[in-house]
Amino acid sequence: MSVFSFISQIVKPVGDIIDNLTTTDEEKMKLKIELTKIENELAGKIIELEGKVVESQAEVLKAEAQGNSWLQRNWRPITML
Repeated sequence: MSVFSFISQIVKPVGDIIDNLTTTDEEKMKLKIELTKIENELAGKIIELEGKVVESQAEVLKAEAQGNSWLQRNWRPITML
């Protein structure tokens, strides 16, 4: 399951609650707009976090490739064989 489908599964029930509990169409639209803003902010934070994870992984690979030991530089290619 992707992170974005997980977010959608969380937000959809909240949207259903908004539909059932609010009285006017104007209130429903305001709450749905706020919910959409929150969902978008959460998705943006998740994308930012995933970018940082990828950057960290790249730094590890770079450090291994520039290492002093032959084994340190070559253990990943060897395991891929």
